Formats: sequence, C-alpha cells, structure tokens
Amino acid sequence: MNSTSSGAPQADSVTLHRNVQSLREIWQEATQSPLRQQDVSVLHAWRALAHPRVIAYQAAGILILCGIFSRFALAAGLALALSLTIIYWYYKALHVRLEFRRRPFSGAIREGDAVDVIFEVRNLSDFKLPYWTLEDRFTASRHAHFRDVREPLSARALTRVSYRRHCDSGMGDFQLGPTEISFTDPWGFFEYRVRDESKPQIRVHPLVVQIDELKVQPTPDNLHFGLHETLGRGVSVNFSGVRPYNQGDSLRQIAWRLSSRGEGLIVKEFEKSVAVDVQLVLNFAGVWQLGRDSISTWEMMKDLTLALLRQQIEQGNRVGVYFPHVMHETSGGMEHFHRVAERIVDYDRQAILQTPHVALLDHYRAFFPRRSHIVYVSPFQRGELERSRASLRSLRAESHPVTVVAIDTHSVWRQHMSDLRDVPIGLTLQFADLERELMELKAEGMDVQIVRWTSSSEKWLRLESLRPDSQAAESAGEGVPRGGPA
Repeated sequence: MNSTSSGAPQADSVTLHRNVQSLREIWQEATQSPLRQQDVSVLHAWRALAHPRVIAYQAAGILILCGIFSRFALAAGLALALSLTIIYWYYKALHVRLEFRRRPFSGAIREGDAVDVIFEVRNLSDFKLPYWTLEDRFTASRHAHFRDVREPLSARALTRVSYRRHCDSGMGDFQLGPTEISFTDPWGFFEYRVRDESKPQIRVHPLVVQIDELKVQPTPDNLHFGLHETLGRGVSVNFSGVRPYNQGDSLRQIAWRLSSRGEGLIVKEFEKSVAVDVQLVLNFAGVWQLGRDSISTWEMMKDLTLALLRQQIEQGNRVGVYFPHVMHETSGGMEHFHRVAERIVDYDRQAILQTPHVALLDHYRAFFPRRSHIVYVSPFQRGELERSRASLRSLRAESHPVTVVAIDTHSVWRQHMSDLRDVPIGLTLQFADLERELMELKAEGMDVQIVRWTSSSEKWLRLESLRPDSQAAESAGEGVPRGGPA
C-alpha cells in the first residue's frame, strides 16, 4: 500500500482498508474450513430424514411390517398410508386449481418512485386453502425480496395481495419475480408450490436532478463562437428578465430591491452571449468503480452526466458525450439529450464492470472540436489520476479549457461501511487524500470539481470547487450524509 500521502484522511483510509481486508480473510477462512464444506453438507442430507412426511411414511412401513405378527399393527399401517394418500390428493387438487396474476403497472416509473405491486389470487377449487405464503422479487428496489404469510382462503374466493417498494436501485431495466405461492397441509406432511417462472421487465427512467452551475469557457477559436446571441441565458451583460430564486443560483444575481417586497427572492437573468462546445468524457472503466446498485460510483456518474448534459443544452451549448464503446458527437437540442439519456440508461452494471481501462482522452481526442471545453468525469483513485494526468496536460497545452469532475469514492465507501452486509466491488482499492492529489491539477490551470455522496431527499448534486486551504482535506472524510444519490 502506498503511504506517501499524509494527513488524517489518509490514516482513516488505511484503517478502513485494513479492517475490510481482515474481515475478508476471516470470511475466506470460514468458507474454506472442513466444517463448512463437508460436515454441513452431510448434516443437511441427514436433516431430510426428520421431515414429518418421511417420519409418517417410515411409521406406516414399520407398522405394515409388524403386521406379520399383529393384525392391529397391519391395520394401523394401512390406515396411516391411506390417510397420507388422501391428504396428498386433497391438497393436490387445491394446488392445481390455484391461480394468481400480477396486475400491470400504469404509467412510467422513475428513480425514487414508490411502486405498488398488486397480485390477484384466486382459489378455483372446492376446498379451503390453509395458511399460505406469497414470495416475490422486485429488483428495482434495494429491498428486492418480498415474503408474506396470508390467512386461509375460502373455496371459490378471490383476494388481492399488495406491497410497496421504492425504485432505489438506479436507472435501467429490472426484473420482477420469480413469484411463488407455497402452502402445506395442517400437519406439514406435504408442501405445494405454485410458481411463475416468467420474469417480466420494468424500465426505471432516470430522474434528472438539479446541479450547481458548471462554468464553461468559450474561446474565439471555438467553431460556433458568437453564432447565436440569445438562444440561452447565461452570464452576458445584456439583461433579459427576472425569475424566482432557485437553489444553486449565485447570490450576486439576486435583485435585492425586488426581493424586499415580500414575495420571495428574485433573481436577475442575462442573455447568453456565445455558444460553447462542451465535451463530456466519462470514465466508466470497471477497474475504477466502487459500490453496489444505487450506492455506486457509476450510478453517481450517470446522474451527474444527465444533469450536466441537460444544464448545458438548456444554456444553448452544444455537447458531445464519450464513454467506452459509445460516442455521441457534438450536438444540441433536447432530441440530442434524449438520445444520449437512452444510451446511458441502457449502459448496465455488467457492461460497466466488464469494461477494461481505456485512455479515453487520447482515444477520442480526434473528435473533440478545436479548443472546446473538456469535462472529464471519473471516480477518484490515485492510479487513475496517474494514468490520465498526461492526457489532461496535453489537452490543456492545446488550449482546451479542462474541468476535472472527481467522484469522491471515499464518501461512497463510508456509506457502505454503515452496513457491513454490503461488500463493495472495489474491496481492495485504497483511498488517498482527495484534495491533496487534485491540487496539482488545479495548480496547472485546470478547473477541479468534487462530487460527494448526498442525501436523496435533497434531489440535488453538489459540485464543490476545490479549496486550497488546509481544512479541505479534513472535510473529505467527515460529515458524509447517509442515503441514496440525488
């Protein structure tokens, strides 16, 4: 482990790394022990002999054998065997006539939405269904498994079962099911299952959140410099109007005289003077990712990309988006936004984890318009920064304005540490002093922004500018809010 960095966050990171390494070693030793691999499997095989059905059949067989010496034992054995047969076919007939179906969802589903899953269960037989259990899976939720024990259901009766889940596993396609209804006879002799192996898919659309304004730098060499003056609102000197204050607006734009009338804060707006070409380069390589489901660096990158893309398009800028195996050349308009959004939503977890490291900045360099603003979005790891620093310097030397948006993996790690049952994918990755490493890029004239884990209730992504003071490092590992990504 590299220990060249100093400071409190470095020490804290080393401690976390060692603790998880020791936990993993304990887990490996336990799973590789003879008790786990051999004795437990043997005990599990013998455990089946204690099932009430096996005991009942054994008792019936023993009584029938004893019938050689006693007619009473023979009668008892035959009666027991006949009773087991009647019980089996009684509940088998009920099992065959038991039907259920899932009611379809209405409307589009977005991240964070609460979804009600409703089943209709019908007992078409002439027998009463005893206590029964319904099990289902809703993978769009971090709490995917559902299990509920239900009251007995009368013959020819219909009932509804519903449960609610929040779509907090991120965006994309998810599966429902398999669904299963199981029940036993009152004595527990036989177990019956009605199973639906079909796994219908639902699509969770992204919730495009608000984000702090990303400052982009136009240059006179930009191909579209000055072609349209008022297509969007920005930081021109030409006043265009006022509107209510929104979270994230600069305090310098507040019209204090109008705000003093008691109708809330009012913000002044100005025309946008130039169009800027912005290139979003996304490092989705699996080797640098950390997390699981919605608590992951790649899910934060997806949310961040959609927020940045919409923000820049609404300001009249043209945006190109590049990530492994996918390239959307520079364009503008909401049609371009929706095209890119579909590709990002479909870029699922497996595709991300199987993506090798590619020098994206060099790979797509020929497609960047001259002196366009490069926004490089990546999870922060020391090894990744060492690989990409030369490319960033080269782009800066070519007069490309460069902004590095670093996903703070430390904050994602701390969220996982709140529940030791969640084992992050990047288990062996080390965490360094985030601000200290990125200060070198800022000293070279590059803009550096940091995105940390934020509460899902805020529906807001924070772009924090790198602070050069000594207290910035101390805040890297402290005060990380709990919850999902915005």
